[in-house]
Amino acid sequence: MPHVMPLVVFPMLIACCGAVAFAADPTTKPADTSHEGYVVTPMRVQETKGAETFVYTESETSFANLHETIDKLMKQINEALNTGKFQPDGPVIFIYKDVADMSKPFTLQVGMPAHSGAQAGGAIKIRKLQGLRSATIVYSGSVDGIPKAYPQLFADLSAAGLTPRGENREIYAYWEGEESPNNVVVIQIGVK
Repeated sequence: MPHVMPLVVFPMLIACCGAVAFAADPTTKPADTSHEGYVVTPMRVQETKGAETFVYTESETSFANLHETIDKLMKQINEALNTGKFQPDGPVIFIYKDVADMSKPFTLQVGMPAHSGAQAGGAIKIRKLQGLRSATIVYSGSVDGIPKAYPQLFADLSAAGLTPRGENREIYAYWEGEESPNNVVVIQIGVK
């Protein structure tokens, strides 16, 4: 899946609660990514918990317009953080809903688990984030490599006899910048 992660929200996250871990300078050598510029763990099926309070914004988009949509949604989340509408209680999560055909529009939600007391308003919505049974990999690398991780994940879940259920998630667990080989993203394909 084509994907670009804007940097707008990250300085605010550090100020608010450190929801995304940062390192000024890596303390270890970056992973060997010479083969493709990224590293992916083997797939595993897992059941993850959701969040009682999930603050998000959403838009219908397509892969052709994904970059612009992400920028717009991240700006809305950042503004909500700046005005104190919520306090984050976890990392940024992208939720792709109803992606069945890469040429057709789908809904993208961008949000974060939040402490109670979050306030909806304008483009900002609040809901409970349900747990997810998913085929999961952990990706480490630059943003440009994320789309390259999906074909193998879909092949592995198909080989395991699993059926996608129409919701994919990307959880941004660690972030150093768009080009860093040290970024860590949990990629989940919801399965039945």
